[in-house]
Amino acid sequence: MDGKTPMQALESVLHENRFIYDTRQEPKTDVVVGLTSTNKSFCIAHAVICKERRDNFVWVLERIKSMLHECMMPRVIVTDRELALINACAKVFPNASRFLCRFHIEQNICKHCKQGFNKLDREKFLSYWRRVCDSASEPMYKYNLDKLYNRLVVANRERVFNYVYENWLKYYKEMFVCALTNKCRNFGQRTTNRVESQHANLKRYLTRGSSLERIARCVIDIVETQLGEIQKKFNRKH
Repeated sequence: MDGKTPMQALESVLHENRFIYDTRQEPKTDVVVGLTSTNKSFCIAHAVICKERRDNFVWVLERIKSMLHECMMPRVIVTDRELALINACAKVFPNASRFLCRFHIEQNICKHCKQGFNKLDREKFLSYWRRVCDSASEPMYKYNLDKLYNRLVVANRERVFNYVYENWLKYYKEMFVCALTNKCRNFGQRTTNRVESQHANLKRYLTRGSSLERIARCVIDIVETQLGEIQKKFNRKH
C-alpha cells in the first residue's frame, strides 16, 4: 500500500474517486439500494459497520440523509423485521412509509411452521397466505383472513393461524398487506430482494479478510457497471 496504513489507503481510494464518505471504526458491509424509472437497481450507499445496533443504523442513515436534497428523500423504505433498523428509519426519515419484506416474512413463517406441514399442505397454506397479503381492499383482507382461518382450523392447524396473526398481522399488517401499503405509491416494491442481490454481488468479489481498500475498489467496479447498464437502458428507451 505504498507505506500507507489501511485507513490511509482506503481514504486515498475514496478521495481519488470523488466519493462522499464519513468514517468511524466499525467493520461490516451493508448496502442501500434504489430503483430507476426503467426498473434498474442502483447502489445509493455502502456502509461498513460492526454490529446491527440502532445507533449504528442511525449514524449510517444520517450520513445518507446529509447527501440528499429535499426532493430526493425516500418516500418508501423496505426492510426485514430488524427492529433496530426500523426504529432508525423512523427517526431519520419520519415521513417515509416503512414496509416489511414479504419474502423474509414467508421464510420466517415456513421455518416456524415446517413441522406442521408436508410439502403439498405448505404450498396450499402459502397460496392462502399470499391471498391475504395481496388483498386489494380492507374488506377483501378480512374475507381472505377469515378464509385462511377456516382452512387452518378445519385442518387442525389453528396454532399456525395464531402464529401468523399474533406475530405478523396483528402489529405489522400495515407494512406488507397490499390493501394498506397501496395507500402510498410504492411501484410494487414489496421485498428486499434487490438489496440482497446487490449484497451478494459485492460478496462475490471479496474474500475473507479483504481490506477496506479492496471493498472500496469492488464498490467502484460495481457502481460503474450499474451506471453503464442504466445509461444503456435509458438510451434504448429514448
